[in-house]
Amino acid sequence: NQLYTPQYGNSNLRPETSNSLELSLENTWTKEVKTTSTLFYTKLFNRLSYEPNTFINRNFGEAEISGLEENIKVSWNPAVKQSLALTIMKTRDLALKKALPRRPGINLKNIFSFELSDKYFINYELFFTGKRDDVDNNGLTVKMPSYLLSNLHFRYVQNNNNEFFLKITNVFNRAYEEVSGFGTGGRMLNVGTRFNF
Repeated sequence: NQLYTPQYGNSNLRPETSNSLELSLENTWTKEVKTTSTLFYTKLFNRLSYEPNTFINRNFGEAEISGLEENIKVSWNPAVKQSLALTIMKTRDLALKKALPRRPGINLKNIFSFELSDKYFINYELFFTGKRDDVDNNGLTVKMPSYLLSNLHFRYVQNNNNEFFLKITNVFNRAYEEVSGFGTGGRMLNVGTRFNF
């Protein structure tokens, strides 16, 4: 772990703490449309991370995270629903005077839910992750490109106790990286069942 791993641990680490403030406004415009707007601010103290060259954990001082979240839920008709969430975020390492790594400035999540019958359901998920900074193994800042992912989820509910599902992740087989230098898997197919006893 961060404290006692022989090669990377640091027994002098101090706990990371934070103070947060959120302000939310919910509005039900009609019975079909509901929105939620949230302003948020977080200040981190004794931020935990690691030295890129040695991978030894240490405290990196203070940082700030602030932004806006916008959520909208729409019921287009009894069988089609949509959930849209947009996050705009700004981060700042107060010691290094630059943005925190791996925190995109924009995130977007769009989910459509289709109820084909009382037994068959489909979800289509669209996720957009914006550009962000990262740090390579030499401690240098690298620019990470944005990426767009699509997922499909099929469900067949046999009864109250049994259901079967099929999920396709990364439908269009996009190549992308969440962390610099570490590629992620391509298209993935999961098939399964759930039983309640």
